[in-house]
Amino acid sequence: MLFTSPEGGGAMPLVLDLAKYILCSNKTEDGNYCNDCNSCNSVDRLTHPDLFLTFPVFNKDSKKKYTCNDFIIPYREFINNNPYAPATAWIQSLTSENKQGNISAEECKSISSKMMLKSILGGAKILIVWYAEYLGKDGNRLLKLIEEPPKNTFILFVAENTNKILGTILSRTQHYKLLPISNQEIENKLIAQNIDAEKANELAKQSEGNVYKALQLANQKDQNYFNHLRNWLNALYTNNGVLLSSWLKESNAMGKEELKSFFHYAEHIFEQSLRVMNLPEDYWSITQVETRLIKGLISKGLQATNCENASSKCAQAAYHLERNVYKKVMLHAISFEVQEALLSK
Repeated sequence: MLFTSPEGGGAMPLVLDLAKYILCSNKTEDGNYCNDCNSCNSVDRLTHPDLFLTFPVFNKDSKKKYTCNDFIIPYREFINNNPYAPATAWIQSLTSENKQGNISAEECKSISSKMMLKSILGGAKILIVWYAEYLGKDGNRLLKLIEEPPKNTFILFVAENTNKILGTILSRTQHYKLLPISNQEIENKLIAQNIDAEKANELAKQSEGNVYKALQLANQKDQNYFNHLRNWLNALYTNNGVLLSSWLKESNAMGKEELKSFFHYAEHIFEQSLRVMNLPEDYWSITQVETRLIKGLISKGLQATNCENASSKCAQAAYHLERNVYKKVMLHAISFEVQEALLSK
């Protein structure tokens, strides 16, 4: 089975819940898992002997062919901390270098060998392939296993983008496409973590169905991105060099992750501007002060093409920050590019 959801969506939490249900040794009368037996507890820890995990990794050096077994301990900790996290965050948690993860031929061989073994506890065996998009052409080694899995063996794929999955694998799966998580559900999750209700509502709107993003924003130090964005836009619209210089100085003092979050926030505001222009209020994911800012920009002549171009520039800025661009030069360049994007007719 293949479960897909947008980034920060519920595919991985759902698959882990399904694995817990399948492996539970003491199901309740209503057919649910008991959440108390050794099997349930070991699935929660991702240590169940009949639960196999495959995920993108990278070679630390050229002298060894790495598999998921070499990264299993940090991966368990990573997923237990936040099962909504994307693969890019997993790779970045391992290295500050610009490494590209993949599920290699060596890992595919390892999968085939493991799944042919008998169940340790005598029940079902489960393989979870997290981010099936990272299976390159070597994933074809798994076709026989997918077509004819051993008895009582379940293969569960998790992904975001089916366009990046091998067609030979995609055609052999039952696909379950999950909807984005609602703002209300995210808000409730944040409130359950002792986040102020008003703040939770704001973060839920900003995250737009991405639980990982919402939790990241909640764990950051309190940062008023709205005021920082408003100051930037004022400087760009009025061509005020003094105000822009002050903004550049403040921005350069921000950490890389903090600055990335700011540009994602700016991207969010420009995307929401398109909704304000074209959709009823029920489809807007913005606060009242953000609504006033956007309507003010529209009154100054902001158009859809301006929003699209400015949003694209902010996304590029966040991308370059991930690759350790020289911050000061990038901030100057992005300011002029966004100014041009906003003021062009």
